[in-house]
Amino acid sequence: MPNCADRNFVKYISCIRGFRVAFNHWPTKFRLDSSFIEELEEVMTHENYRKIIQMISLFVEMATHRI
Repeated sequence: MPNCADRNFVKYISCIRGFRVAFNHWPTKFRLDSSFIEELEEVMTHENYRKIIQMISLFVEMATHRI
């Protein structure tokens, strides 16, 4: 993945696995930055990306303002 995004991918997979260990089932929804969703589409084969979005709904993370 370009620009060290592989680090983000590792975090993504770790979060999914951690959820599985903690709750004994896979998550059904996952909130991500829109650029990361685009990168997933770009680097994964169409078939693998389709499999992921059939199992887990990917939502765009809305920007939050911190004070």
